[in-house]
Amino acid sequence: WGRAAIIQLRDEIKSLLLAEHETSASMLTWTVCELSQNPACAQRGIDEGRTVFAGAASSSYESQSLPSSQALKMLVYAENCLKESLRKYTPVPVVTRRA
Repeated sequence: WGRAAIIQLRDEIKSLLLAEHETSASMLTWTVCELSQNPACAQRGIDEGRTVFAGAASSSYESQSLPSSQALKMLVYAENCLKESLRKYTPVPVVTRRA
């Protein structure tokens, strides 16, 4: 590994980490914005979450566990809301690379 390769690797990692954070934040922001303007859609998402996580609810924070991957796969409407936000408000419309 030469110095140029290490610098390029460092820059790629920084870009990946920063881009991932920014796109996730943008997606969540636009999803919340859209749902705030569409109360029926927001309620449908809330109802789906209550249905999926009904058995996982508990009275104390310490006894709660993270949702299972199976439970997350059941959040179809929530996933579709996130995908629609990405479709309407693309966080990274153009990616350019140098050869």
